[in-house]
Amino acid sequence: MGAARAGSAAPDDVLGALTRLRALRDQLGSWEPELIAAARAGGVSWAALAPALGVA
Repeated sequence: MGAARAGSAAPDDVLGALTRLRALRDQLGSWEPELIAAARAGGVSWAALAPALGVA
């Protein structure tokens, strides 16, 4: 997707990429609570989770 950053990608390609990116974000976002729950159930502390979640 380097072409989009350079401004040479076709508009339809950029719009398609944005649509796919949004769908991927939605899918990944649904994984986070499940992964946090699994980590906590496995004994991982909030302090250890914080850096992985970008809050430390």
